[in-house]
Amino acid sequence: MMLQVGDVLDLQPSDYEREGEDPGSKRPLLMRVTHIPDRLGLVVAQWVALVGVEVLDEGDDGEKLDLAVHRRALPDGHPHLHLAEPHFVSPLPGRGEL
Repeated sequence: MMLQVGDVLDLQPSDYEREGEDPGSKRPLLMRVTHIPDRLGLVVAQWVALVGVEVLDEGDDGEKLDLAVHRRALPDGHPHLHLAEPHFVSPLPGRGEL
């Protein structure tokens, strides 16, 4: 199965990072993918940038989410993850070249 817009990811706190979020406030969340950036927005080797919305208990859409999601939380078989090469990875400030 390949990752597609509309897929719902069941994310544990260790599966995602969110800019500006206090690590102590992280909790499990359900995210419906609303946008898959070109080249999956690779951030660092095992992390990809995805855009989505939180799925609330009632099934309604919650807030918009811009997350770095660890590839272990994604469906297996996404070709972009297998084909990604280091030149697709954008270096992060202060982390040096990859």
